[in-house]
Amino acid sequence: MSNKLIIAVAVALVVVVAAVGVYFVFGNDKATNDVTFLIQDNEGVYFWLEGNGETVEDALVDAFERYPSGTVTFSNSGGVKLFDIGTVNNGDGTYTYWIQFTWKDNKWTYNQLSMRNIKSVDVEHILVLHGTTVSMEAAIAPEGTPTPADAVIWNGSTAGTVFTVASASGLYFKINGNSNESLIKAFNAACAKYKVPLVNTESEAYGQGVDTLFGFGWDEGSGLYWAQYEEDNGAWTSASEGMASLKCGDYPIYLVCYSLYGATPDIPV
Repeated sequence: MSNKLIIAVAVALVVVVAAVGVYFVFGNDKATNDVTFLIQDNEGVYFWLEGNGETVEDALVDAFERYPSGTVTFSNSGGVKLFDIGTVNNGDGTYTYWIQFTWKDNKWTYNQLSMRNIKSVDVEHILVLHGTTVSMEAAIAPEGTPTPADAVIWNGSTAGTVFTVASASGLYFKINGNSNESLIKAFNAACAKYKVPLVNTESEAYGQGVDTLFGFGWDEGSGLYWAQYEEDNGAWTSASEGMASLKCGDYPIYLVCYSLYGATPDIPV
C-alpha cells in the first residue's frame, strides 16, 4: 500500500464564531463527543482508537491516553498541528506530513483544518495519515485504506495473550487472542478479530509463523522482519522458539515487532 498522497487546498467550510473560539461546522451533529481515529504511519501500519473531548484535538489526546500507542505531540504556533507520533515526524525535510481526512459521503475527504477548531460532535471518524506532499490540486487516501466499517478497537481485554504489534516507525498497538493449541493460533485469532492483515508461513518443521503483516515481511535489503519477543523480568527478550511451539497460557503478553534480528525494541512492556 502506497502512503504517498496528493493534497488539495479546496475545502468547503462553514465558519462559526463562538465565545470560546472559531469552529468549523461539518453538519454531522451527533449525540456524543466520541471520535473514532484511524492512525496509519509511513510504513502502512494502522490501527483504530477512540477518544472523547470537546474538540477533535481533545479527543485524539484522550484516545492516546486511553490506548498506549506511542507519543503524540502538538505544536502551539500558527494553529495546532499534529506533528509527531512515535518516531515519525511531521515535515522532516522530505515533504512528509501527518495529514487528516474526515469520513464524509462514504469516502475519506482531505481536511487541512486544525483539530483544535473542529468540534467533536461534528465528526465521527478521522483518518490521520503520514503521507508525502506531491501537489496542491487533489487529495486522496491510498487505495485500500480501511473504512469505518473495518473499525475494531482493542477494549483492554487481557483474555488469552495480549500482543503488542510494533511498526519500524515506533508506532505500536495492542490486540488480544486466545487458543488452546498454540501461541500462533492465538495470534491468528487476534488478527482476525481486530482485522489486522496477516499472512502465515507454513513449515512442516516449524509449523505456522508470521510471513507478512500489513502486506510486508522479510526485507532482504534491510534485514527487517517481524521479530518476536517474550517478556522476561520486565523487559523484552528474543523468543527462543517460534509461536507454533509456544502455549498461549504461558505468555500473557508478547511482542511482534518489525525490527532487525537481535535488536532491543524500545517498546514499553
